[in-house]
Amino acid sequence: DVKTEKPVSKMISRGTKIVWNTMQTPEGEIRYWKKMRVYATHYDQHCPGCNEWTAIGMRAGKGVIAVDPSVIKMRSQVYVPGYGKAVAGDTGGAIKGNIIDLGFDDARTAGWSARYVDIYLL
Repeated sequence: DVKTEKPVSKMISRGTKIVWNTMQTPEGEIRYWKKMRVYATHYDQHCPGCNEWTAIGMRAGKGVIAVDPSVIKMRSQVYVPGYGKAVAGDTGGAIKGNIIDLGFDDARTAGWSARYVDIYLL
């Protein structure tokens, strides 16, 4: 008496090929290789524990974001809708997992409210 089992799909390995996509933005067309859903907060150099220099020695402000380096590599170029292009140049105590912190010159006048957003790795 032979027993049969239904086959089970399983992933053996994940490919490393990068597939480039393009997207139209208000700043023009961008080429990206990965889209990620993250929770985006904002900060400036005046927040508690902050200063004008980032973890990799860049000047804090607009265009520099804080990331979890285990999720987004430091120095990565990203595009954040409603914010623009940025460099992953900082880390933060509360930045764990899929959370990013958008740098601004003055967070009080930035007009950004913390929310989930799709970002694009360039």
